[in-house]
Amino acid sequence: MATTLKDIAARAGVSVSAVSRCLRNDPKLSLNAETAKKILSIANELGYSRIQTDKDLRLLIIHKENHFADVTNAYYFDIRFGIEEEATKNGYSCRYALYNQLDKEKGEFDAALAIGNYTRKQTDEIIKFAGSSPLVFIGKLSFYPECIDTISYDVQISIEIAMKRLDKANIKDVLFVDVKDNYEIPLHYHKITSVEEYIKEHPHMHLFKFIETEVSTSSCAYEALNDYLLNGGKIPDGVFAGNFPIALGLMKALTEHGIIVGRDTSMITIGEEEAYGNWTTPALTMVALRARTMGREAVKRARARFNNPDLEPAFQSYKIDFIERDSIVNK
Repeated sequence: MATTLKDIAARAGVSVSAVSRCLRNDPKLSLNAETAKKILSIANELGYSRIQTDKDLRLLIIHKENHFADVTNAYYFDIRFGIEEEATKNGYSCRYALYNQLDKEKGEFDAALAIGNYTRKQTDEIIKFAGSSPLVFIGKLSFYPECIDTISYDVQISIEIAMKRLDKANIKDVLFVDVKDNYEIPLHYHKITSVEEYIKEHPHMHLFKFIETEVSTSSCAYEALNDYLLNGGKIPDGVFAGNFPIALGLMKALTEHGIIVGRDTSMITIGEEEAYGNWTTPALTMVALRARTMGREAVKRARARFNNPDLEPAFQSYKIDFIERDSIVNK
């Protein structure tokens, strides 16, 4: 006679519902690790054939509303592409959920991936929502890298590569434009911190001005620089954009004021390996993040955690590339 859920429940001393939800890896189920392992062990011993495997993995992708609203922000689209590429290859399902609507999420999932930067409070809410399910953060940090798997990139190295290229071009004064920190990120992860540290170590360079945009969009960057120029602001020999959408907005504002990138000033930015920097005029020199790789690796980490909940959390930082194009003028 085939083994039933009732047989497993009787041996484990728990309810049939608890066994069913445990074998489906229900994230809303509250079971201690010892009881869950006991249920799985008994199910294996009795030859129960419906234990969920990673081939059935259901991924919940948590993101914020603006991640996929601006098509110029290839960083999030590349992360998403990498997630879906890895999931499709392995036959996993993906469902997307807005962070601010998690209270409405009722569907089951086996692992959650949280894209982007969140405040500590928001991070705590996501952790609580994920419950016992594997959770992987993809972004600068998760606030709890010692407890939660995190897929990231090295901010300091990214800035150093960009500043070295400007330095090599003999650019002394740098205008740096980046989005304002709205997520309580520690200073070490702020790009401006690394810019200032580089200049401190290379005093022949100078931070001409630092402009913060309210949000990380091309339109916001355009408005910020346009206001600066309309109020008599000057543009130095080098402009460093904190990300690709910001760079696009800056290029538009500069062009409208008769300042040509690649002739009157140089520009460098931090972008993505599949970004569109080659299609601007001039083509943008950039430090390229491997965002698609980060998405793929997040899925792999979720799968590993699903298969082995006792794995130690890992903080993985991925290689950064440099793409030389036409937007830097050597002095």
